[in-house]
Amino acid sequence: MTQQNFLNKIPMVKDSSSVRQLTKGYSDDKKYVLDNNYLLRIFPSDDND
Repeated sequence: MTQQNFLNKIPMVKDSSSVRQLTKGYSDDKKYVLDNNYLLRIFPSDDND
């Protein structure tokens, strides 16, 4: 599954009028700004528990 297909499965992303990736910062997570109002952070889950 591509990253864009994955994002489109999230209702708030799907219904947003603008989605842009935020590339600032040092973390490995992916950050997106939705409608210049909301920040969506996506990071891998750690299943080592």
